Amino acid sequence: MTPEQARQWLEHAPADPGKIADGLRGWITIDEHFYCAVCTGRLLKRGCANWTIGASPVWDPEAPPGPCAACGKGEAPPAAAATAPSLSDP
Repeated sequence: MTPEQARQWLEHAPADPGKIADGLRGWITIDEHFYCAVCTGRLLKRGCANWTIGASPVWDPEAPPGPCAACGKGEAPPAAAATAPSLSDP
């Protein structure tokens, strides 16, 4: 799926993305485009699922690798996740 295809498919997709798993930020497709969880939820509800082959989820506290290729929005990780101690902290 190209960003252009995603934007076109989203024009006729449901506005409600449905239930989004806690902590799911979005997906990175096999061609390395990032799509936010809202856009991917809307695409799945429209029946567009071919992009999921080889796609990898992006979970908190990971920062999205850039803005969503479809809607252009990008968010910083939540403050709580950004300040959570890592396993390497003493």
